[in-house]
Amino acid sequence: MEEKAHQNYRICRIPIISQLGQPKFVSTDGNLQPGNYIILPFLFNPVNKHVDSTEFNIAVHSSHPIGLERRKISLRIQREFLIKLCIIYGEPVVKENRTENELNDGVKIYELKKYWDGLILLVENRNLNQNLHFHFRCTLSQNACMSRKDSHHQLFDVIPSMHRQIIVTVSRKNSSHSFTIGHDFQYNLSSQNFIKNSHVNKQTHSPTIDESIFSEDIHLPQPIFNVKIR
Repeated sequence: MEEKAHQNYRICRIPIISQLGQPKFVSTDGNLQPGNYIILPFLFNPVNKHVDSTEFNIAVHSSHPIGLERRKISLRIQREFLIKLCIIYGEPVVKENRTENELNDGVKIYELKKYWDGLILLVENRNLNQNLHFHFRCTLSQNACMSRKDSHHQLFDVIPSMHRQIIVTVSRKNSSHSFTIGHDFQYNLSSQNFIKNSHVNKQTHSPTIDESIFSEDIHLPQPIFNVKIR
C-alpha cells in the first residue's frame, strides 16, 4: 500500500493472491519487498457490505524488524482492491455482432471469475460525453448470493462519463456444493443522467445505493484516472 496524507492509504499493487485448495480452506504464501501491506481476508464473504469474521492464521518470517497490527479497513479499500483485481485478472467481455461504432464507444466490461468463488462484474464508461445506462439480469442462480438485487433479480445503473462501477458480486453460498450463475446484460449510451422510466424520482441506480459524499458502498461509481495499474 501507499500512504497518502493523514493515514489515507491507497492500494498500488497486488503482490500475492490466495489460492483455494479445498472447500473451506484457503492458503497464501509469497515474498514481500519492504513496504506497507494489507491482508484482506474477505474474498469469500458472500455479502461484502458487512464486517468479515473470517478466521485466519498468519506466519511472517523476516531477517529485519517488522510491524504487524490489526486495523479496521474501510469498504473504500475493499472497493479499490476489487476494482484492481477485476482489471488485472478479469476477462474482458465483448458482445457479439457489435458494430465498429460500438467497439469504439468507450465501454469496457470485465467479468472476474479467477481468484473469486463466483463472479464480479465491473463496467467502465470511458466515453467522454455520454452516460452509460446498464441493465443486468440474473437469469439463473443456484447456491449463489448476490450483493445487490431487486425482487426480479435485475439491476439498473447509470454510470457517468469517465467512471467505473462494480455492478454486482456473486458468491457461492455453501462452499461444499456446486453453484450455477446465469446472467445477461445490455447497455446504451445516453445524455440522460437518470434511469429510463424513473422521471418522477430520477433514480440513477436501482436498487438504490448510498451516493453520499462519505459513502463506502462498493457499488458506488468511481472516477477513472489514467494511472497505470500494476
